[in-house]
Amino acid sequence: MMQRFANSRYELLQMSAFRSLFAAIVSCCVISTAAAQSPPVPSTMAPLGGTSAPVTASGVYNFNSSALLHWRKAVANVRSGQGRGRLVILGESTSMGQGSGSGGTGNLNGAYPYAWPQQMASMLNTMLSSAANTQPVSANAIMCDQNVSAAAVGYAAYDTRVTLGSSWSTSNGGNCAGGNTFIFTCCAVNNLTFAPVAAFDTLTLYYYTQTPVGTATINVDGGASLGTITFGPATPDTIATATYSVANATHTINIVPTGGSFQLAGIVTSLSTKPAIDVIQAATSGATIAYFTANTYATQGLRLEATLAPDLTIIAETGNDSINQTPVAAYTASMQAVITNAKLSGDVILIAGPPNNAGFTFAPYVAALRSLAASNNVPLLDLTTRWTSWAVTNPVMPYFDQYHPGKLGYSDIALAVAELLAAP
Repeated sequence: MMQRFANSRYELLQMSAFRSLFAAIVSCCVISTAAAQSPPVPSTMAPLGGTSAPVTASGVYNFNSSALLHWRKAVANVRSGQGRGRLVILGESTSMGQGSGSGGTGNLNGAYPYAWPQQMASMLNTMLSSAANTQPVSANAIMCDQNVSAAAVGYAAYDTRVTLGSSWSTSNGGNCAGGNTFIFTCCAVNNLTFAPVAAFDTLTLYYYTQTPVGTATINVDGGASLGTITFGPATPDTIATATYSVANATHTINIVPTGGSFQLAGIVTSLSTKPAIDVIQAATSGATIAYFTANTYATQGLRLEATLAPDLTIIAETGNDSINQTPVAAYTASMQAVITNAKLSGDVILIAGPPNNAGFTFAPYVAALRSLAASNNVPLLDLTTRWTSWAVTNPVMPYFDQYHPGKLGYSDIALAVAELLAAP
């Protein structure tokens, strides 16, 4: 989080072993052992049809049957094989895995698969599996650079699925809800490549249409061009999409510049024969909640969120606001703006924490989130309750530093979120 907020392949802990570990430090929600066709319901949460719940030992507040109707519909569509859904995560460095990698500033090298949204997607894939759909969650996307450039870490070092040619950069002033767009600048022609882990037959590019102006072709595995994209000029500016069909297989996507300069926001891949929830991580290291209220450019917070139109948005923003001592009234107003915008297309879940050891108080911001959760009828996952404090959690699930969890901590956050999402 921030430069001050000192900014791998993921080894999934077996669920039974992990629950045993975490039970040693704090009460937690236990995954149901029912068959996959019946998603697990954490025991401390209100069941469907229940009433609004107070904060529990696992830190879940305002969980009730009416708060996640859009999400429940998306899950039902996916599990029955009838349609896709979309989940977007807006957050700071604790939502993009800072501290969980194998080196580099902020331990960001190789951190991407350890970020809690990525671990959560893997866990949720198991929890939501059904006879009709055994792969109901897909995390095969990129959306801007998560602002790793602020820590002088290249995106390809952070997310090894991606390579950036020498004429590509991501340091452009934080112009995207997920950090910075991927920019190609003149003149040496070299590619941006993206190699999702899972097979896909459909890819969708999200790109900026105003300035700079350039062109590129797209192919997979170095084969024939799938088409040409012209980036800009357009007034007013927009985020445009281009969708291509390919053979069902694992592929490497190549963005091949052919002229000028241009900005790419993201790529989402999918399998048309298997509906899934697309998980899109749009976290920004160093961001406060006000960052996500920007709407000057089509790639920024409110406008990109509207373009993505998720069925559920998870907003995890307290750390940097506490560090910067954002006035609580301003924090509340900005958070309300982001909630209101997100609810235009779907539901919202708020996350407070995790707690830190740097002397910054979370209490006023957690109180504001509880009030907003109640007034907007959205659930809140309070990690300051679930983890109690840095001092309690760190000896068992070590932090990377005073602010950022390590691999185990991010895995626990992932479990807490996955159980909440599986419960409806």
